[in-house]
Amino acid sequence: MMFREPSTTVIVPGLRRHVDDHWQTRLAARLSDAVVVPSFDRPKHDLAGRVADLHQVVSEAAGPVTIVAFEASAEDGSPLHVTTVPVTVAP
Repeated sequence: MMFREPSTTVIVPGLRRHVDDHWQTRLAARLSDAVVVPSFDRPKHDLAGRVADLHQVVSEAAGPVTIVAFEASAEDGSPLHVTTVPVTVAP
């Protein structure tokens, strides 16, 4: 029998406030290992605060972390490209 190492799916919300019928909200409800970064109460453009929230969640995560984030477009309206980058957070 194979044992799977505990892992955490970290969901990074966009600039919206909480929406019950959003794909990220539905995904978080379906995944037993999901943690949503708690940035909802921050001002939309508080980048340093949002990064600090993300760092806190990742540093407390069990095992490997998969980060799920999405934003429809850049500020100039051009589409963004999805890139997968391995991330290691040192204790």
